[in-house]
Amino acid sequence: MPGNIVGVAEAGLSALTSKSDKIKVTYLVFDGKEARPASGGQAMVILFVGSPPSGRVPFELAPTEVDKDGVRRLEIPGGPAATPPKGSEPGEGRHRGAPGDVKLGEQRLAAYIRGAGPGYFLFTTTGALAPGPYVFNADVPYELAQE
Repeated sequence: MPGNIVGVAEAGLSALTSKSDKIKVTYLVFDGKEARPASGGQAMVILFVGSPPSGRVPFELAPTEVDKDGVRRLEIPGGPAATPPKGSEPGEGRHRGAPGDVKLGEQRLAAYIRGAGPGYFLFTTTGALAPGPYVFNADVPYELAQE
């Protein structure tokens, strides 16, 4: 074992880069073929109708990446295999696994969630959003756009 801090750091880095194990990264994927609802204001306001989803954070919103083919995706931190199954509803991304196991983690945007009557919830972002594609997660992820 090396005796100085640089040698220790190099040995640790070498051990990490020499591992042959591949890290599997899970993505929530939208094929980009379906039209998606869009919002034109600075902040995004979503009215969710139904029972609140289970879990610590019932509603989440995060921006997605767009690849050269127009496929939109979002990395799910520590999540299940996330691929849209055949026959899923238009504009809707799905994942494999139990409902509620997709959480957007640190990439989610700050928002207020308020009850607006029995079975009605207002989700409002706290700041202006950049134009682009987003995922709204309410135990089932939905794709939408900010214009």
